[in-house]
Amino acid sequence: MSKKLVVFASGTGTTFEFLAESVKQGQIDADIVALFSDRPKSGAVERAGRFGIRVYIIKQNDMENTVDDMHNHLIAIDPDLIILAGYNRILPDEIVDFYPLKIINTHPSLLPCFGGRGMYGLNVHRAVIESGAKITGCTVHFVTRNVDGGPIIDQSTVEVRYDDTPEILQERVKREEKSVLLRAVNDILSKNIHVNGKRVSFS
Repeated sequence: MSKKLVVFASGTGTTFEFLAESVKQGQIDADIVALFSDRPKSGAVERAGRFGIRVYIIKQNDMENTVDDMHNHLIAIDPDLIILAGYNRILPDEIVDFYPLKIINTHPSLLPCFGGRGMYGLNVHRAVIESGAKITGCTVHFVTRNVDGGPIIDQSTVEVRYDDTPEILQERVKREEKSVLLRAVNDILSKNIHVNGKRVSFS
């Protein structure tokens, strides 16, 4: 039976589409069975429709019921891996605790630098440039209650150039993020990996 992936996304959905195309082309041996989004009119939702992938909209006006609904949908799906691909909200602790080492996120810096609450999107790249750092990059990590503090799975570096703006740097990091995410997903799905010195099986 093919492994099941669930993706959470809020924005344009370019990373979600990259993952869906990677599955379609056989670069990921799994199926994306659902997209969860907090924005019903987002690009990610539109792209999911093109791929025939089921969409669940996360409502924010009644968080208690929303968490229950999200949890119930995920239990019914029984995903092998949950991927946060440009999801702009912090997952509820109840969901994080129920899926230990089964939720991964991409972050546009070399964690643990430039991570934590409020560090997303252009905020990260602006902080990198203002710090004078010469190297930045991207990180794929497991999601825990500690925002951007979960075990690191993979990273890749990107040079910070003297004439970079946050927008220009963001685009360069985004291009690198996709290959790192693809590598991390395949590592997780295809073999045992070690987290904090302990072997974790995803088979």
